[in-house]
Amino acid sequence: MLYYEIKKLLSRTGSKILLLLLGAILILTCFYNIQTVQYRNHDGSSVSGIVAISKLKESKSKWNGELTTEQIRRVLQTNQNILEDNPSYYPGTPDITLSNKVYSLTQEFSDIRDMINSSYNSFNSHDYYLIDSLSPEQSIAFYENRSTELENYLATNNDMTKAQKNFYRNQYSLNNTPWHYTYQEGWKILANSLSSLQIFCAIIISLLLASLFSYEDKTKAKTILLTTYKGKTSATLSKIFSGLILSTVLYSLIIGTFILTILSIFGFDGATNPIQANFFFGWESPWNITNIQAIGLMFLCGLIGTLFFAGITMFISYKSKSTAIASIVSFILILLPDWLSNFASNQSLITLIKLLPDQLLNSRPHLSNFTFLDIHSLIISPLTIMNIAYFILTIILLSILFFQSKNEYIK
Repeated sequence: MLYYEIKKLLSRTGSKILLLLLGAILILTCFYNIQTVQYRNHDGSSVSGIVAISKLKESKSKWNGELTTEQIRRVLQTNQNILEDNPSYYPGTPDITLSNKVYSLTQEFSDIRDMINSSYNSFNSHDYYLIDSLSPEQSIAFYENRSTELENYLATNNDMTKAQKNFYRNQYSLNNTPWHYTYQEGWKILANSLSSLQIFCAIIISLLLASLFSYEDKTKAKTILLTTYKGKTSATLSKIFSGLILSTVLYSLIIGTFILTILSIFGFDGATNPIQANFFFGWESPWNITNIQAIGLMFLCGLIGTLFFAGITMFISYKSKSTAIASIVSFILILLPDWLSNFASNQSLITLIKLLPDQLLNSRPHLSNFTFLDIHSLIISPLTIMNIAYFILTIILLSILFFQSKNEYIK
């Protein structure tokens, strides 16, 4: 019966269109992330795509190794030498050829450049050209600046509790330095693009499941189903499990394919880099984890979020007996909270919005920013709360659906 429910759902024209759309989004996302990579040659010309990826990996790998203060000094000295060799260059120069030439010489240490610019700037600020004003002798403060800026940030933040501030100080002190850096382009792309694909995936899976229960009401087959032996139990359980299985398989297939495609083309290098070395996670991040751990956590959060929205969709489909209502409600629940956050000014309201289920599909900000909560002196990440809470809520919703269906009768 489980196989029949899955086959019946996937055989519908609307379902086939949604699956094709999901496949197209996956292909376009992979293609976009591959084709938009550029490598600037020393003559000012550029290449893109696979050729650029190969050249970029070769050039950036020259700087693989421990990010000691001596290594930072070498980067600062190299950058200074490039500027001295091109005295006509200055930030924003209208000479495009010269600008491209200078960029071509500095792109091989662009990841380290981003870290240096973050180190010598205040938190949540970024100046791409800051490195040009630094001397090699300033390299000694590279790691110290991170702790100093944390104290400056905490001193001006009145919304955090004392426990939260102490927690962040402790997290910074537990961060082992010097960091080990290797070329990490694939992991940067995953950090930047994964959330968008997770949102598309959750929306399409929800739309796919919107007719799971309402279809029988539309075709009047439910009346017959309620009169059959175990029609109220086996049929409902088959629908619930088919929805959960489809959600898990489709999500894992799409997101897993994207991750493996990107890493197969860009390389798995940089998996063990700290996320502070990844520009899209951020220098300030209080999480002491690596790129592969962060992407794994984003994958898990996206899966729990997708299952929760799948559960809500099935519940609304059953209660409303309408595919349209189930589709619209799920769509709104996924997209509306992020839009509302743009208008929220009250800190308590912002915290509440950041705990809504759509955040599981966009977990990167929680890995990048100071979002840990103080709950009676227990410092905990919203991601931990949301993963546990929405997993349990999904089970509760589907249990209510099952028991209500079990007690349903023909009117």
